[in-house]
Amino acid sequence: MVQPIAVAEESASLGVMLLDLATLGDRQVDEQTRAFASLCEPVVIVVLGALVSGLVVAMYLPIVQLGNVV
Repeated sequence: MVQPIAVAEESASLGVMLLDLATLGDRQVDEQTRAFASLCEPVVIVVLGALVSGLVVAMYLPIVQLGNVV
């Protein structure tokens, strides 16, 4: 980023270059955010599945144990 700013200072187009660099930075942040979100989705699904299955087991385990007693 330093070199484009230095060139823009010499050519008197610093404002345009800074806007272009800001746009580029915004795009990079958006891409990284999307990549991180797409990596987190499977993890969230697995964790929620484990929680739901744990609740199901916790609800039906006493019923199964009562069936074994009788």
